Amino acid sequence: MEHIQRLRELASWYRGLAEGTENPSIRQDRLRTADFLEREASCSELAFASPTVKLRAWGVQPLS
Repeated sequence: MEHIQRLRELASWYRGLAEGTENPSIRQDRLRTADFLEREASCSELAFASPTVKLRAWGVQPLS
């Protein structure tokens, strides 16, 4: 689970870099990288989640 936290830290770092960048193309690339890292963290987190959490993430209401 440590790698999930690291991915989120890197995403935050890339967003910070994007804020200080004047070149719009570079800013967009950094924001895309941050979004990718955040999605990777979310996917990894979901991979370790319980079946109930996975169902809810997919919009399925588990049976009681």
